Amino acid sequence: MKKLLSIGVAVIMGLCLLCGCNGLDLEHYDDGSNLKYVKENSTGVTYTLEEAYENGFLKKEDIQKIAYYYDEDNKAEFPVAMSENVEKAVKNTFAAEYNVDGNPSSEATAEDFTVKKFLGYYYKCCVVEADSALWDPAPTDVPNYREEICGVEFHVTNYYPIRVWMQTKYTYWLEDAAEYGWFTQENLKNIAYYYLTMTFEDYNEENFFEKCAHLKEFKNFTPRPLPTEGLDAETELKVKQAFLSQIKMNAPEITADYTVEDVKIRLFYGIYENCFTGSFYIKINGVIGEPYFADKVIGGVTFLSYWDSIIDVIKL
Repeated sequence: MKKLLSIGVAVIMGLCLLCGCNGLDLEHYDDGSNLKYVKENSTGVTYTLEEAYENGFLKKEDIQKIAYYYDEDNKAEFPVAMSENVEKAVKNTFAAEYNVDGNPSSEATAEDFTVKKFLGYYYKCCVVEADSALWDPAPTDVPNYREEICGVEFHVTNYYPIRVWMQTKYTYWLEDAAEYGWFTQENLKNIAYYYLTMTFEDYNEENFFEKCAHLKEFKNFTPRPLPTEGLDAETELKVKQAFLSQIKMNAPEITADYTVEDVKIRLFYGIYENCFTGSFYIKINGVIGEPYFADKVIGGVTFLSYWDSIIDVIKL
């Protein structure tokens, strides 16, 4: 009987390790593959947990897992280590934000910042506890209280701020924006329709829909009309500047001399939920790889022969 009881306790303890004894699925986690191409000289943008949650970058389950790894009582580490390149990019971002945020004469570098604990990868976010002698000094007492953040209870035992890092700051790929919940399915259907009609010359062939049986839904679809005059000059300049800023952030070495005049809007698919959708053209001196086209479902809507990350989304 004692042996059976011991086995039962062991099983329960094993389940607690996987589920955190709080219903969390800790067995399945993000391994960071979405950030595998981050270079060590990259920068990005950081958010508070509240900002990331409100923008849809983090979901409620993500916040719950972060709270679990944050709680020192659990003595838990995220299952995979933070990559060296991502850690350097996070520190670069802290330095860049510090230098700009009211400290124009500052020359802070990545070495001025420390990642105290890695709290995990969540889709295209990296979450850390951080510290720096450049930031306002923390109180000297040792805290021990519980605080609700985004509807989730956190056990606070230190004053290190939790920051959410993302490589994207100015433009977002359509598949990511859909993941963040920025568009309705009707919005996505409109975008898919215009992507289809503008991209493929054979759209108006008599047997086109017979060749693409899974897209027959578009045959009698009436999309929301695009503005006949196109984008107004102010919005056009804003989205071009946003695209250029993102390109400069991602590839600073080869875009240093580029200006907004080098950016062309290739196709415009409309503005939905105050977000521009379209694709850009800019000449990049370097190998960017061959395009790969395949049908892709985004937010429940099929995009025919979609080239991954070809549609940019910019919040206006």
